[in-house]
Amino acid sequence: MPVNSSTLNKVVAKFKNDLKYRQTYRNPQKNAGLLSRKVETISEERPVTQPSFVVAVDFDGTCVTHEFPKVGKDCPHAVDVLKEMVAAGAGIVLFTMRHGQYLDQAVSWFAERDIPLYGVQTNPTQARWTGSNKCYANVYIDDAALGCPLTQDESISKRPFVDWLEVDKLLRKHDWFMESIVS
Repeated sequence: MPVNSSTLNKVVAKFKNDLKYRQTYRNPQKNAGLLSRKVETISEERPVTQPSFVVAVDFDGTCVTHEFPKVGKDCPHAVDVLKEMVAAGAGIVLFTMRHGQYLDQAVSWFAERDIPLYGVQTNPTQARWTGSNKCYANVYIDDAALGCPLTQDESISKRPFVDWLEVDKLLRKHDWFMESIVS
């Protein structure tokens, strides 16, 4: 689905600003005044609705096949399952090793597929209650994670990638779609 380049540029610029904000204001205790003003500004521009659960998702080998620095092919069923998670109340946080223009490419991938991101590299609400650099999420989906279901299809990629049909089954089995786990 083609995306208007002006819209795409605005989306990328917004996430760059959010990322710059997170990199600048990592210590909520030290920057309490600045932090509270900045959070209010972000909330006015893009109200953050608390999702029922947060899913941190890697990019290469998870959403797309491994072809870094290029963006790989869509992993089968990734888009459908990600959209279903969002429809069920999940907030998706892009949590990847990509940075700079490569991170912009990953953010654009989500925008081009109409998958809204709740955050990039961090949960947007966590600065209110922690100074930790680790992204807070209820679930992490990453091809490098122990236990994450992988598949391999030589016609798509020489390296294994996330099996999104199995991820979907796991999420349903553990009722991640059914109950709110964020208090």
